Amino acid sequence: MEPDVEGSEPVSAAGGEPSPASGLRREPGLGPGRGVGAASGVGRESSAAGEPGRGAAAPLPALAHSRHGTGAPLLLLHGIGSGRRCWGPVIGRLTARHEVLAVDLPGFGDSPALAADLRPTARELAGAVGRFMDARGIETAHVAGNSLGGWVGLELALSGRVRTLSLISPAGLWRDTTPFTTRLLLRSCRRAAPWLAGPAAPLLRTAPARTALLAGIYGRPVRVPYAHARAAARDMARAPGFEATWRAVSTTRFTGGRGIDVPVRVAFGSRDAVLRAGQARFLDELPEGTVAQVLPGCGHLPMHDAPEAVARFILATTADQPRPERLAAP
Repeated sequence: MEPDVEGSEPVSAAGGEPSPASGLRREPGLGPGRGVGAASGVGRESSAAGEPGRGAAAPLPALAHSRHGTGAPLLLLHGIGSGRRCWGPVIGRLTARHEVLAVDLPGFGDSPALAADLRPTARELAGAVGRFMDARGIETAHVAGNSLGGWVGLELALSGRVRTLSLISPAGLWRDTTPFTTRLLLRSCRRAAPWLAGPAAPLLRTAPARTALLAGIYGRPVRVPYAHARAAARDMARAPGFEATWRAVSTTRFTGGRGIDVPVRVAFGSRDAVLRAGQARFLDELPEGTVAQVLPGCGHLPMHDAPEAVARFILATTADQPRPERLAAP
């Protein structure tokens, strides 16, 4: 499906000044939660989220994005080494009810990395997304995030920028630091990506080879088209922000989510080999009332595995349907 709009937008409104997109005054200082974007009054790349006025520099680099449909805004945030195109199979199922904004996080896809003096933690990446929202006049939005994108969504929710939050195999729900198996698989993907995007790309044209090469990430690799598989490998290989982001997020975890007061749903694929049960699916830092479920037959990136199921999961969250009893970690 072709996007209605595809491009990038810089964020240039500084804290305390009116935002041209929204006409709202952004006051310096921390807002609710941890302060991201409008809540923190940050409008420059050299100012960290939650640390207003840490130096005035050039306007923020633009975040590449695509826009589809109309309705209440819904942001789609991808994982580490990925990009906004991973949401392709799902987007068309969401546009009847939402203006869907698929965003490349800083240092991934077509978005430039953060300034060298900024450590790209999940909170810092959330600050960049918050400022992207400011530039479009969006105070709050529904958010769906996969892997690192889920962790970024949690940080956005802490700042009061989120209406509902759909977490799809979210990162950061481990104990202390990233589990060894997660580190091993992601580092292996990073090392193999140039090979798969280049000389070995023809192998991805056959279903047996895709099954063998992509089974660590997808639950049903045969459903991943060749063009997407090669593009995903290229995104992983070329991501300028991968190493710095990996260093920033792999030695910490998400905390403080018990105070989030918007609807939250979390789902893990039954074949997710990246974030395994008993290692990286602890829900104790999520708010009470979080709904947890399993996506049968799906891997870490379930958007190609079961696009209809992923879309239903997101739309159930944005509709704030009645919540069943809280489930145990999947």
